Amino acid sequence: MLDYFVANFSVGDNKWIGNLLDNEGTQNYTKYRKYKESFDYHFRNDCSNIFNDLSNRGISFDDGFLVHNGQHPRILRLLIQRRIHIQTAVIINSVLSFSKAWDKEINEKVVWPKISHTIKKLKPFILYNETQAKLIMKEIIVK
Repeated sequence: MLDYFVANFSVGDNKWIGNLLDNEGTQNYTKYRKYKESFDYHFRNDCSNIFNDLSNRGISFDDGFLVHNGQHPRILRLLIQRRIHIQTAVIINSVLSFSKAWDKEINEKVVWPKISHTIKKLKPFILYNETQAKLIMKEIIVK
């Protein structure tokens, strides 16, 4: 039951409890559960998506996390576009701790603060092998 609520509140915190029982609530839970059950596969795909997007744009991995003139970094844009999962953002943030810098440097006060809040609140519920996550990141990023 806890995973059901976490899955739905990770998508958006403006949920009315009655709406969690509709198809959207079930779909959110199914996506969340699939990611959790196939962590290695989904995390690897998301890291590949990040690496490929940055490579195609001629951006280094480190530069993908940099905030320029208060604008959203490329990694955040991928998250907003749903090209990577929120769970992946939580895991990468656990490893690289980018959200503290972004909280200070990103000027816009609507989208990023909500995502930042979600990443922080979701962290205790994302269970993963940290060593495995680091190895996947290293394998994909340091080619």
